[in-house]
Amino acid sequence: MPKELAGHDAVLEVTTGCEGFWDFINPQMLGYVDGKLIHALDQNHREIIIAKNAKAGQKLLVALYVYSGRDKESPAIELNMTL
Repeated sequence: MPKELAGHDAVLEVTTGCEGFWDFINPQMLGYVDGKLIHALDQNHREIIIAKNAKAGQKLLVALYVYSGRDKESPAIELNMTL
């Protein structure tokens, strides 16, 4: 965890590059931190708190289980994450 986030909630924002398409095409995600399910994500719910009162140097394992109803005509999915 960067020292700039020490003492603050660390929030991860996830976007897919598919915003503006039908919901069934846009990926749905389950967000895990250190193996624990924390939050579901989709195009309307893009943020997940990965650490409350973060500590400088804190290490977390963040995993996303991503699934989609896309087909060969759908745009490519690209995950963008910002801490």
